[in-house]
Amino acid sequence: METIHKLSIGLIWIPTSILALKLIGSESKNFKIWIVFLMSGLMDVIGVFTPLTDNGDRWYYTIHLFYQYIQTILIVGLSSEFVDIKNKEKKMHWFYFLLTVIALLTISTLFTGSLKTYINNTSLFSAVIFIIYSFVSAIALLGLAEKNDKILQSPWFWFLSGIFFYSFGSFFIDMLMPTKIAGQVYFLRHIVNIIKCCFFTIGSIQFILYSSEYLKPKTSL
Repeated sequence: METIHKLSIGLIWIPTSILALKLIGSESKNFKIWIVFLMSGLMDVIGVFTPLTDNGDRWYYTIHLFYQYIQTILIVGLSSEFVDIKNKEKKMHWFYFLLTVIALLTISTLFTGSLKTYINNTSLFSAVIFIIYSFVSAIALLGLAEKNDKILQSPWFWFLSGIFFYSFGSFFIDMLMPTKIAGQVYFLRHIVNIIKCCFFTIGSIQFILYSSEYLKPKTSL
C-alpha cells in the first residue's frame, strides 16, 4: 500500500518534467496543462507534509480549495477551446463568477462554523468540481474527435482522457467514503491517480513525437 501511495504522489512529476522540456524555448504561450500538472504535484507534496492536526487540516483544506478553484479555471478554459459554443465568452464569465461565489461561501464556513462543517463543505465543493471536470472533459473529447481523424496521436486526447478518468473515478470512490467499506476502497484513489499520470505521460510524449502545432489546443487539431 505504501508503494502504491508513493507512486501515486511521484508519477505526476514525469509528465510535468517532459512537458517542461518541450515548452522551454517554445514559441507557444499555452502553459495551461503544464500548470495543471505542476499544481497537482505540489498539492500532493503539501498533503504529505501537512501535520495531522486540526490546525493542519485548516491549512490543508483551505489550500486544497484554492488549488481546485485555480485548476477549475484552467481546465474549463482549456476544454472550452475544443468546442464551439454560442456566446462562449459571456457564458464563461458567468461560470467563473458563480465558481468564485461558491468558493467564497465555502471558505467562509471556516470562520462561521466548526472545523468538521468546514471539511464537509470543502468535500462537497470537491465533489461538484469533479462533476464539472468530468462533464467539460467529456465534451472537449467529443469536440476533439469531430475535428481529428488521428485522435490517438493528439496529446490533448490523452490529457483530457486523464482528466475525465480521474474525475469520474474519484467522484465515484468519494461517494463510497461515508459507507462501511470506506477503508477498503480508499486505496483505489491511488490507483486512479496512477492511471491518470500514465495518460498524462503518454500525452507528454506525444508532444515530443509530433508537430509543435499541438502545443496550442484548437478545434482544428
